[in-house]
Amino acid sequence: IFEFAPAPAMCPASKIPHQEEKKPTPSAREPHPCPTGLLSNVTISYVLRTLKKGLSGEAIEPGDTTLPPVHLRAGAVRDKATSLWAVEKKRPNPSFQKVLLALHRKEVACHLVCSMIVGLCSSVARPLALKFLIEASGKGDEGLKEAHLWLLCLAFTLVFEGFNMAHSKHFLFSKFGAGFRATTATLLQQKALVVSPGAAEAVSGPGLLGNDVAK
Repeated sequence: IFEFAPAPAMCPASKIPHQEEKKPTPSAREPHPCPTGLLSNVTISYVLRTLKKGLSGEAIEPGDTTLPPVHLRAGAVRDKATSLWAVEKKRPNPSFQKVLLALHRKEVACHLVCSMIVGLCSSVARPLALKFLIEASGKGDEGLKEAHLWLLCLAFTLVFEGFNMAHSKHFLFSKFGAGFRATTATLLQQKALVVSPGAAEAVSGPGLLGNDVAK
């Protein structure tokens, strides 16, 4: 009787050695590497974890910091920035600011709204609340309850003003700043990759690569 050895088990494609696994391309629905809740985003309190580690001297891991949203990264703005800048260059006076505003109008609009609220609080709401508080305090015991109400209004105005001031800077520097860096770096990289036809013959090419291209 012949005894046959069992056939070796097939190795699945994912287990084959020396095979490189393809990483999925990040998309708009990609989970955030450092997820934050609604309250953390509203109060911008997610930065406290990184500040606490930095002050205590602990090592800051990649998962401890928050990356810009997917729509503000270079991979998301590359195609739109290239097409918008190609159209803008055909105009007599091309403006890079128009490209930035077209790509990041949401962040700019939120910054302007928060700045307007800060201006209204500092120039209208706070002086009026302080005025009515002083008037109610001058009435003695009769205006004590009214004075307390205006004191609460003044405190709420100060907190609300500080909240919008923080978000105004957050939208300008963290949001729009990230989009500005991604857009500028993308267009500069594409410009650097463009080689002039006569760059190889000249000693120093007119492009950004210059001597490196000639060498």
